[in-house]
Amino acid sequence: WTAAFAQARSQKIFFPGAQWKFSFALKRMVNGRLWRPTSPAVHSLALALEHRNELLRIADMDMQGIVELKARLKQKSNAAKAAWQARMPGVRKQLHGYITCELDNRRKGVKALNR
Repeated sequence: WTAAFAQARSQKIFFPGAQWKFSFALKRMVNGRLWRPTSPAVHSLALALEHRNELLRIADMDMQGIVELKARLKQKSNAAKAAWQARMPGVRKQLHGYITCELDNRRKGVKALNR
């Protein structure tokens, strides 16, 4: 895969945004110390924004409430991650097919020009 991705990047074949992860960090002073609760890193921007809204909603809660919320968010993100991972082999196979087809077409185009 690494060689195929490197070759695709060198030929400016771009990849979908699903390769990125999103998260949110909230800065908060608790007992004179800076505390930064963060949301789980997820592949879906919509899910990351939902996590952000939930963290902002409980910004004035005590630490125990925030810890419980983070545990719920982690469970939700693990479910989303499992669904994403289940889809990824098909996406990779499809991407590999696109890359192979594009590289083959480019090779054929170069051969046609050289004749």
